[in-house]
Amino acid sequence: MNDRDNFFAWKAAFAVVAVLVLAGDAMAYTLPGPEFFGQFLSLIAWVTVAFSSVMLWPVYALFRRLRGSPKQPATTHGNG
Repeated sequence: MNDRDNFFAWKAAFAVVAVLVLAGDAMAYTLPGPEFFGQFLSLIAWVTVAFSSVMLWPVYALFRRLRGSPKQPATTHGNG
């Protein structure tokens, strides 16, 4: 092994050791399991609320019609 190859080997070894020593916490990629399930459940809840509000709107309108809306007091403009 000549000096040039020896220098390259030491340089490569130093780079590997430096990367291993100076590297922070490894943020390993995980499959989108936990994030996906949380977002999926919130999406299901949002769709359920939206669907139920649309489906219950006629029921609320019927109750309002049967109950009758209270009479609003007449407004007085400038008679005060």
